[in-house]
Amino acid sequence: MARPAPYSGSAEDCSGFLLQCELVLEMQPHLYPNDTSKTAFLISQLNGKALKWADSMWSQHGAVTHSYSAFISHFREVFGKPITDSSAGEKLYNLKQGTMSIYDYALQFRTLAAVCGWNEQALITTYRQGLEPRVRLQLAACEDTIGLEKFIQHSIRCATRMQACLQEHQDQFLPISSLCRSEPVSSPEPANEPMDVENSRLTSSERQRRLTLHLCLYCGAPGHMISACTIRPPRPMVSAIIPSLKKMKPLSTVVNLTAAEVSLTVVALLDSGSAGNFISGALCRQLRLKTSPSPTVYQINSITGRPLSRKHVRRIGGPLKLQVGLLHHEDIHLLVLEDSTADMVLGRPWLEQHNPTHGTPARS
Repeated sequence: MARPAPYSGSAEDCSGFLLQCELVLEMQPHLYPNDTSKTAFLISQLNGKALKWADSMWSQHGAVTHSYSAFISHFREVFGKPITDSSAGEKLYNLKQGTMSIYDYALQFRTLAAVCGWNEQALITTYRQGLEPRVRLQLAACEDTIGLEKFIQHSIRCATRMQACLQEHQDQFLPISSLCRSEPVSSPEPANEPMDVENSRLTSSERQRRLTLHLCLYCGAPGHMISACTIRPPRPMVSAIIPSLKKMKPLSTVVNLTAAEVSLTVVALLDSGSAGNFISGALCRQLRLKTSPSPTVYQINSITGRPLSRKHVRRIGGPLKLQVGLLHHEDIHLLVLEDSTADMVLGRPWLEQHNPTHGTPARS
């Protein structure tokens, strides 16, 4: 078994170093049969200021060097942090998910929570407040009574599922540049046109003089305008280059679904290009939603022609209660779309019925 890295006295690394030493001693008891040999092993892994301290302790032949547990206890007093670390509590209070992934946020939170000494209710409240706002909104209906670890696991599932369904919906939209590629247009070489308005740049006074006397702006001769000038070379027609548009971000809203005794908060996609209203097969089973055969079997494709699911739509789920915001409640039936990463899609039928003021783009 590999030995721990040399320890030089860092308070941050103290606890981890002692843990690694303890593992070596437990896995190889025949090599370290007594307290003195265990203490000697730990000292052999020290360097820097930690080794200087151990040297002074060992040379004194004090009782602490003959009892491994006493040596460890004194070692923690000298190099370790207090069991309840006030700085950990401050870091935990200020910890926010921000741009971190949900996994990194949960890991940092668990690490600080283990040493801050807070009770579970305070930890849950702090963890909830530090979440990215969209994830926190999804967890609005989640009770704190489920415990910290279950709450963290639930937040990870919600964040992962939300990210997957948003990514799936974004992939259905292609930027204009991938559909209509514009060719670069090279600028023509300037001609030797001493009186060309565009090239020689007439002074404002000369331009005004020619306009007043009805002279050609190109050659300066009377009797015609610049558009009918016979000595002016023809100009190439240049098409405008349309810059690529950014990807359209999908519209979505947080809704609450209730079926039987199960209630869940999910992200519903608002898609005026969808011919129906859909619920994923996974969410349907999670809600224990009753389903019945659909009179028509559908194959669902994205606007790019790519199937959204490998399976056909054969069943209808419902009724279930749909809540949008605080005021809107309704009973709704949804087509069951298996293998979909989007929990729910509210399509054209729902949008035409309710006409929500969400800025929903119409698609032909």
